Amino acid sequence: MMRKLITANRGFTFIEIITVLLVIGILSAVAISRMVFSRQDVVNAARVEVMKTQLRFAQGRAMNTDEIWGIQFNGTSYHLFRNGNTSNKVQFPGEDSVDISLPSGTNITQVISFEKNRGRPCTDAAGTTLATVDIPLNVGGKQIKIVKNTGYIP
Repeated sequence: MMRKLITANRGFTFIEIITVLLVIGILSAVAISRMVFSRQDVVNAARVEVMKTQLRFAQGRAMNTDEIWGIQFNGTSYHLFRNGNTSNKVQFPGEDSVDISLPSGTNITQVISFEKNRGRPCTDAAGTTLATVDIPLNVGGKQIKIVKNTGYIP
C-alpha cells in the first residue's frame, strides 16, 4: 500500500515576504520625507527662488535700459525701484502688490542696485558704489549670494 505524504502549507512564500517588505519601505520613505521636509521649508525654498529671479530681473532691466534698477529691503518686505530712487517703486511682473513680504523670521535692511548697462551690483540706490565683496542675503534660513563685479546669482 502506498502512503500519501500530506504536506501542510505553512509559512509565507518568498514573493509574499518581498512584497510586504517593499510596501513597508515605500510607506517609510513617504513618512520620513514628510517629517524631514515641512511645508514651511518648501514654501521658504520657493520664495528664495522667486527672490533670486526678481534680483535677476532687476539686473536685466539695468543692463537693457539706461537706468539704475534695484531692490530695497525694508526689514520684513522689499520692492523694486528704478532711476536710482527707492521711492520710485515698480511692481514686479506677476506680483499683486508693489511691496512683497519676506518669509517669516527674515529681517533684511539693505539696498542693492545694479549699474546701468553693465549690471554690476552696487550697495547704494544711485548705483555708484560698486560692491567690493559678495553680497549675502539670509532669507528664511536659506542663503542668497550676489557675486561682486558680475552680479551672478547662483
